[in-house]
Amino acid sequence: MTFKTHRRTTRSTQTQLLTSASALAGLLVAWGCGTAPMHAAADWERGADLEPSKTFAVARSPFLPKELTTEQAALLAVVENTTKNELSKKGYREAAADQADLIATPSFIKRKRSDIVDASLYCGSYDVKVTQGTLAPPATALQGTCEETYITKFDEGTLLIDMYDTKLSELVWHGWASAEMPQAGSPVTPQQFVERATVDILTKFPP
Repeated sequence: MTFKTHRRTTRSTQTQLLTSASALAGLLVAWGCGTAPMHAAADWERGADLEPSKTFAVARSPFLPKELTTEQAALLAVVENTTKNELSKKGYREAAADQADLIATPSFIKRKRSDIVDASLYCGSYDVKVTQGTLAPPATALQGTCEETYITKFDEGTLLIDMYDTKLSELVWHGWASAEMPQAGSPVTPQQFVERATVDILTKFPP
């Protein structure tokens, strides 16, 4: 079955899609080390029927690499299983892909990001007097703040879940969660990270 994928959000930059197994591995491992806040959001076709009475299936996204390592496949399985659990909790019923009303497909992207940070620093000048070779305690003569601007660059990883209507053969819902990567030393495992991202995304479904 062929679906129309007219995404209106993160998918617009197709060059950002992960097209190799090595890129997928780097994204997932780096995500697992991340500690930055995660942001989840969603977009959908207005008027689409996404009521919990629908049946669903989870399928491999065409945007994923064809070949995955054992570790990559295990992480993808966490996303797929979490998706099934979360949709079942909402009242959707799992069915075979050729019989389901909705098909959910997870995928991943990464991109370079930059951020501008404005910092207020304490600034002061001190009047230090010297009397007979002895330094007197400094008295603040001027106090104030200095503004400093920093530009930071980092990699951002994004998990995406697309929901297709099998009868319309169209993308009807698109959710994603993004976070900065990597931050070494985090106690969060890659499995915990992608599970959290999946749950955060599906809190937006149905809209």
